[in-house]
Amino acid sequence: PVICRGLLLSSLSSLIGYDLHRPADGLTLSLAAVELLEKAGAGRELASALASLGANYMRAGRWRDQLDCNQRTLELALEHTDDRAQIRARINLGVVLHHLGELELATEHTRVALNLSTRLGDQIPQSLAMHNLGMLHLDAGDRKGGKQRVIAAIELGERVGYERFFDESYACLSRIAYLKGSYQEAEEQAQIAVGVSIASGSEISEAISLRFLAAAQAQMGDLSEAFKHLDRAQGCLAERNSYEHARTQVVLARLHRWRGLRGDQRTATRLTQKATDEFTRLGAALDLKHVNDPDDLR
Repeated sequence: PVICRGLLLSSLSSLIGYDLHRPADGLTLSLAAVELLEKAGAGRELASALASLGANYMRAGRWRDQLDCNQRTLELALEHTDDRAQIRARINLGVVLHHLGELELATEHTRVALNLSTRLGDQIPQSLAMHNLGMLHLDAGDRKGGKQRVIAAIELGERVGYERFFDESYACLSRIAYLKGSYQEAEEQAQIAVGVSIASGSEISEAISLRFLAAAQAQMGDLSEAFKHLDRAQGCLAERNSYEHARTQVVLARLHRWRGLRGDQRTATRLTQKATDEFTRLGAALDLKHVNDPDDLR
């Protein structure tokens, strides 16, 4: 009964904290689940609960705590020779290390997860790991390799009916097109990302996708429409995802600089400083590196 209760609390924490974007409530439930399973000595179940706790730490913007959870999850998975728990732990470690700018180590964990899931024939985590590896290649400067892996991940996800990451994949393809100056293509891919997000019912994903759409439209001269999209994105993200809100502030600041109306430069400076403060708090190394790069998009 204690183990069942711990697992139920953990599942509920994932639903409330991660899926519904209520990290404070999710953390309360996750911590209770971990405490119960630790006392019960249930190692395998504890690994699952720690993964959920890590996800809630991510939603709460506590990346160092997330990293600790993911590392402990991997240790338990290896201890109990649980390959699927290892895959999940390594995928999660890849994500948080990517956020923290540790690209080499993030790539190593993600590649091990991809290879292990491929060997097991577990195509859902295989598609997700492939998608994440594509984004890592992109941030390492390999646009071609990044694009190939993201497209392969979409194709595999379509075959197995797992489309949960598609909004990020199409946003990533929009980013790749944007970075090479193909703004029409960037707009088209961003529009697909917005459509996928709306179909999934995720307002957070929609807001993130709107950022990419706005950036592409601004490059093509449609600042009015771009500002509308960013205002909508800001309103959705402000209280629900501080990291993506800060990223949106960076793009909004860029638009203010481009528009050049009276007061726009002061607004741009203020928005950039707010974003910088949040990136610093989180430890978002790559975002800090590129916060003033007018040609970057994240």
